[in-house]
Amino acid sequence: MSLWTIREVMQMVGVTESALRYYHAKGILSPTKQETSGRRQWLYDDEAIWDLKRLLLLRYMGVTMDEARAAIGDEESYRRTIMDTLAKMKKEREKLDQRIFVAEVLEISSGTDLITPDENLDEREAAALNELIREYIRQIAE
Repeated sequence: MSLWTIREVMQMVGVTESALRYYHAKGILSPTKQETSGRRQWLYDDEAIWDLKRLLLLRYMGVTMDEARAAIGDEESYRRTIMDTLAKMKKEREKLDQRIFVAEVLEISSGTDLITPDENLDEREAAALNELIREYIRQIAE
């Protein structure tokens, strides 16, 4: 079993010492061993490093500290948290897609073209499509 110092963990995983101490204070991630050979030194084993990486992934996905605390160290909770978070993110994306659609409709209705010419679509075709879209917007707005 390998043991890693705070400095080694910081370099290996890319976290700060204050973050490690914060996670310890919150009861999320504790050092595997605290040596007291004249001074206190926190040491982390491979399992603690794995838990830290999982914690960082959960936090990146927007999981709260309380949710992360419950998920770390329990494989079933960890998987459930990921699935629940993924479902929330998909719902948020769906809402965002709807808001983007509304913004695009507002942009088109105020005269700005949504469709622009490119290598597959010349100016005439793009103009015709934009006019069809404006006509559709007018119809649904009535």
